[in-house]
Amino acid sequence: MVMNSLFQKIREVLPGWGPVGWTAVILAMLVLAFTGVSVFHTPSGEVMYSKTRMAYKEDEKGAKMVTYSIEVGNTGTKVQENVRLRFVRQAMDRAILKPSASNFGVTPRPIAVSNDQSSTTIDLGKLEPEKRVRIYFILLYPKGQEPHTWEDMFLGVEPEKGHAKYGDPGMTMVGRAWFSLFGRWLPF
Repeated sequence: MVMNSLFQKIREVLPGWGPVGWTAVILAMLVLAFTGVSVFHTPSGEVMYSKTRMAYKEDEKGAKMVTYSIEVGNTGTKVQENVRLRFVRQAMDRAILKPSASNFGVTPRPIAVSNDQSSTTIDLGKLEPEKRVRIYFILLYPKGQEPHTWEDMFLGVEPEKGHAKYGDPGMTMVGRAWFSLFGRWLPF
């Protein structure tokens, strides 16, 4: 009896958004809790990135080629005048296919690659809001050497303004678009 009255009091205090409204709020809160990304708000300076790695079978000499790919998207509302990606130079010196980039993974994009003592920097240049760039490169590892993991070789994304977060830029933009489109029908 006491538990029923407690639940009744909680229901009276909380807004009556109905099952659709509460489901939307709970899903958005779970996304925020697990990814740190809000679908309710788009920050002015935010860049997101996601990375993949695919190893091929060893060749007849035991060498292994590994394809690395990273997608970077401007998920903020302001233009990023320059976005840089930094990698450990020792790993990037193994490149048999130098870094190349494409807008939305389709149209070739010019990039600038530079090296210092310990790192390789890829300058993407200007990145407009809701634009995404995919960078590819292939590294070769001789027999007996383990390929680098992303954690071993990737130093980070450096946007001109704001901060960079790990996550799927495409899905984040889609989630925010859906919320802005359908959010007006939610009862809150």
